[in-house]
Amino acid sequence: MLRCLCRYCGLFIALILLTVSAQSQPILQVTTLPDYAPFCYLYEGTGYGVEETLAPDQRSQVLRGFSWDVVRESLHAQGYHLRLTVQPWARAFRQASSEPGIAIFPVSRTEERLAYLSYSSYPVNRASYLVYVPRSSDIDWQGWGSFNGKRLAVMRGYNYGVEWQEWPEIELMEVDSMVQGFELILLGRVSGFAGYEVTWDHHLRQRPHLIDKVRKLPAYATNEEYLAIRSDTPNVERILQAFDRGYEQLQASGRLATLKIRYGLPD
Repeated sequence: MLRCLCRYCGLFIALILLTVSAQSQPILQVTTLPDYAPFCYLYEGTGYGVEETLAPDQRSQVLRGFSWDVVRESLHAQGYHLRLTVQPWARAFRQASSEPGIAIFPVSRTEERLAYLSYSSYPVNRASYLVYVPRSSDIDWQGWGSFNGKRLAVMRGYNYGVEWQEWPEIELMEVDSMVQGFELILLGRVSGFAGYEVTWDHHLRQRPHLIDKVRKLPAYATNEEYLAIRSDTPNVERILQAFDRGYEQLQASGRLATLKIRYGLPD
């Protein structure tokens, strides 16, 4: 009888310890976009609006990409559980901008965003901005004046490192996907499509029929993108410092270099 009682007591204590351990594990809600290859993009057959919770060392069943691997592995190394939401960029940014406690990536720094977002010290990727035009176009890059009086497609909610109000002679047409932007070029409805070189080139390689129909102008700017979270989030500095420590571990171990090779990115 005493032996049986001791066994039940042992099981009860073990359950309590497991419960306390689970409750002590930090959980961070993270959101990102689904179509930003090779930085973060969905596996084939996966739709928008996906959510999943990942314990340390647990891989996503829906999302892949260099930036996602950097964020996931850096935070997992610091013991964080991640509650991932994948949604269109404009919606993801609107949510992370208005609700404390939701980390977003990859996001560039701007003066406007620094007023309410805090950023990691290390970037999750680098982006070069440029414009794609029809191959038959006679436009040569001479600054934004090259597009005066013309219509330019831009992705909704994306940062291009440009204060568009400084170029009132350019008519902007917002699109919700790269497919839509390149279709507008082929239809002759826009003179160009502003994009991010690595991601737009990846899209074109997946659609060979487009490669011979467009060309890209020289990059006009390069920017780094980060993990960010609202500055009024409790423990915001602790969260970002945890990511930075994890990132440094990826660098020191050579894992970061391995990920760059995996996704075909320059060192």
